[in-house]
Amino acid sequence: MIQRIQTVYLFIIAVIAALLLLFNPSYLEIQGYDKWTGNDKGNISLHFKSAEKVLNEAVIESVNLSLMGYTLLVVSGLAFIGIFLFKNRQLQMLLTSFNFIFILVLYVLMVFYGVKYHGLLSQEVDTEIAVGLFFPLFLPVFNYMALSRMNYDEQLLRGANRLR
Repeated sequence: MIQRIQTVYLFIIAVIAALLLLFNPSYLEIQGYDKWTGNDKGNISLHFKSAEKVLNEAVIESVNLSLMGYTLLVVSGLAFIGIFLFKNRQLQMLLTSFNFIFILVLYVLMVFYGVKYHGLLSQEVDTEIAVGLFFPLFLPVFNYMALSRMNYDEQLLRGANRLR
């Protein structure tokens, strides 16, 4: 049934991932001196779909991080598809479990790109964690809550079948 609580959790996952994909907030700001010129203060801003190198308030280079965008799209899509699989609980639980894997891939990509672009600046001055970093932290929490409610429903139905 669509009014079950796991549907709400899956909907929240789909909305958070879609909003991160749509608005593309920054999750890490790295400020330092450019490694090659040595004297220009550089700033690298990591977003979920792109990385921008800013020098003197102007974007001088932008790199597309489409792998993170695709991962967010898969996380949002799996959660949204899982909403409508309430009649097939086993498949719903399987897709929600796969969603954990894609959320983990998202975290690995965030760390990978953070370390990769951190190395482009030498003599690091400052690294700021932006507000966009905290939104993906809710994804595994709601995914776990949805999966636990699906398991609870499955156990409830198995118990009801034994009584018949």
